[in-house]
Amino acid sequence: MSELCSKIKPVYLWALFALSIFYGLQAVAQETNDPWRALTGDPNCSYLDDVNDPSYPTTSTWTGECHKNRLHGKGVLTLKFTYPETSNDDYTTNEVKGTYANGQLQNEGIFSWEQVTNGTTKSLTYTGSFKDSLFHGYGVIEIPGKIELKGVFKDGELNGPGTLRLQGLATVEGIFKGNFVKGTLYGKGTIHHNDGDQYKGEFKGALEHGVGVKTFADGRRYEGEFKNGNFNGQGAITYEDGLSLEGTFVAGVLQGQGKLSLPSGHIYEGKFVDDVPNGVGVMHLPDGRTCEGEWKSSTLIGIGMGLVNGQQKSCFMEGKTIRFTDYFRENP
Repeated sequence: MSELCSKIKPVYLWALFALSIFYGLQAVAQETNDPWRALTGDPNCSYLDDVNDPSYPTTSTWTGECHKNRLHGKGVLTLKFTYPETSNDDYTTNEVKGTYANGQLQNEGIFSWEQVTNGTTKSLTYTGSFKDSLFHGYGVIEIPGKIELKGVFKDGELNGPGTLRLQGLATVEGIFKGNFVKGTLYGKGTIHHNDGDQYKGEFKGALEHGVGVKTFADGRRYEGEFKNGNFNGQGAITYEDGLSLEGTFVAGVLQGQGKLSLPSGHIYEGKFVDDVPNGVGVMHLPDGRTCEGEWKSSTLIGIGMGLVNGQQKSCFMEGKTIRFTDYFRENP
């Protein structure tokens, strides 16, 4: 895994966890069973319960009106969850501000999430449009100092143009489709990394995922398949000095059958382990001669089968140079 991926993934996954708190509120709005819970101290006014776990005492307050036992009109719903099994004063607070109709959040609103664990505070906000307590329309998800996601939502999922910015790391611009909360946010566009790298193609969240092209600040260029930010699948990488690797990549390195082209004009085709020729392969020299045999760490092991001007020869390595001979040499 690249150093950048190792930095992006924890931030992205933390955001998924934080938003999953609110996703419970969204999902429960679609359930057919009774998801309603009475407000603390007011049995005649109910809200959608996004946790429904009696082991966590919940304090709930509402600043607006109620109609037919449901939240109604403008107000602020605040839910506070405490954790009696811990000795710390840990808690999670959800605050939803907006306009309710028959208990469902509609039109413009703000969702705020805050969690305090062992004295450490984390927070997240969504500001934008809602429909039946789901993100719907234009909205912005923000984790202060970490993530900002702007886009068009439909029924709780991103569906259209948007921008995902991981502050200090990368910015993703493109057409989004999927659910950020569930970790199934996919799209196609451009990722601008703050270190100068750039990617164009398919992505998942803030990571390269699918088919695309990535250019690096140091001159490298990779075109092919990606998985979770790494080269993975069929692809080819070219370095600034002309060296290139082509074949099947696994977790960022060439494995199995592949091709190595060197600036000198030498071309190796055969087996690789971790970007290095290892196994059976053929080295093509710039003048047309070839040497086939067993390779280990880019070095021919023992005697190989050579071909010079259509004539079969023996080949071996002398230092870093491939030599050819008319006779078989057991100990070159």
